[in-house]
Amino acid sequence: MLLLSGFFIAIFIALILVSKKNKSDADFILFLWLAVIATHLLSIYFFTTYRGEKYPSFVSLSMPLSLAHGPFLFLYASKKTSGKRITFYDFLHFIPLFLWFVFTFDFYSFTTKKQIEVFTHQGKEFETQNVIRVTITYLSGIIYYIFSLLVLIKYHKKIKQHFSDVEKINFNWLLYFIIWNFLIWIFILCNQEKIAYGLISFFIVWIGFFGFRQTNIFLEKDNRLDHQMSVNAQELTTESFGNEINLESKHKNKLVNEEEVKIIEQKLLEYLTIHKPYLNPELTLQQLAENIGIHPNVLSYTINAALGKNFYDLINEYRIDEFINLYQNSYNKYTILALALESGFNSKSAFNRNFKKIKGITPSEFISRTNIQASFSSIS
Repeated sequence: MLLLSGFFIAIFIALILVSKKNKSDADFILFLWLAVIATHLLSIYFFTTYRGEKYPSFVSLSMPLSLAHGPFLFLYASKKTSGKRITFYDFLHFIPLFLWFVFTFDFYSFTTKKQIEVFTHQGKEFETQNVIRVTITYLSGIIYYIFSLLVLIKYHKKIKQHFSDVEKINFNWLLYFIIWNFLIWIFILCNQEKIAYGLISFFIVWIGFFGFRQTNIFLEKDNRLDHQMSVNAQELTTESFGNEINLESKHKNKLVNEEEVKIIEQKLLEYLTIHKPYLNPELTLQQLAENIGIHPNVLSYTINAALGKNFYDLINEYRIDEFINLYQNSYNKYTILALALESGFNSKSAFNRNFKKIKGITPSEFISRTNIQASFSSIS
C-alpha cells in the first residue's frame, strides 16, 4: 500500500509542477524524475503483489530504472544551483540506462509466457546482463550522489563571494534531497530493497510536504537571485562564475598590481567604516562595487587576496562589530534580536551562526560576559 501511495503522490506533485508558472529547466527535470519514480514504484508494486505474470514487461522496468535516479538528482542539483539550460550533453548521463535496454532487447521481444519463465527462473539467460546492471547501478548511485554534493558545496562557496545574506538562497533543502537519496542507496547496497522502496515512498511524501512549504519550488522561481545578478548583466550561474574567474585572472595579471590592491583595500575599508553599507541586509558585491567605483571582479579579488576572506564573511564581521558597538552603547535597552536587525542581519539564525563563527562564542555568552564586566566596573 505504501508503494501505491507513493505512486499517486508522485503523480500529483508532477501535475503541480506542470501547472507551475515560470517553470525553469530544473523544474522540468524534477517533473521527469517524479514521472520515473512513479513508474518505478508502480512496477515494484506489481512485482511485490505477484501481478508480474500479467505485465512482465512493465514489471521488468523496476530493474533498469534504478540507473536513472542518480543522474536525475545530479542534473536537478546542477540546474537548480546554476540556472543553466538543459543541453544535449545532459542526456549523455542516461547512456547506461539506454544500453541496458539495448542489451536486454531480446527479453522484450519474448512472448509473455517466455518473459514469465525468465522471471520464474530468476533471470535465466540474462545472468551476465544482471551482474553488469547491478554493478553499474551501485557505481552510478555512489558517483552521482558525490557529484551532487560537490555541486552544492561549490554553489555555497560561490554565493558567499556575491551576497552578504544567503539565508534564502543557500539551498540547504537540496542537501536534504541528497542525504535522503544517499540513505536509500545505502539500503539498496545492503540488499534491503524493501526498506529502500519504503524510503522512496516516504521521500515522495517529503517532497510534497516540503514543496508546499517552500513555495518557490511549486509556485514560481526565486527571483531574488536573478534580480540581483541581472544588475550585473549576468545570472548567478556556473558559466558566469567561470567568466568571473577568467576576469579575476586578467585583472590580477594585467590590471591590478600589489600597490593597486593596497589602494583598493584602503578605499574599501574607509567606505565600510564611514558609510556602513553593511547595514543594508540585502547588500551585494555588485552594489558595493558600484558605490566604490570598482569593477566587481576586482573588488572580489581584493577582498580574497588582501583580506583573506570572502565578501560574505567580510560584511558579516562588520555587522557583528556594529552589534557589539550598539549593545555597549545601549546597555540592556533593546533586545538582542532588535540590535541584530539594526546591525544589518536579516534573521536571528543568521546572526547567531555568524556571531558564533566570528567570535567563537554565542551571543548569549557574550552578553553574559559583558554584563559581568559592566557589574565589576560599576562596583570599582
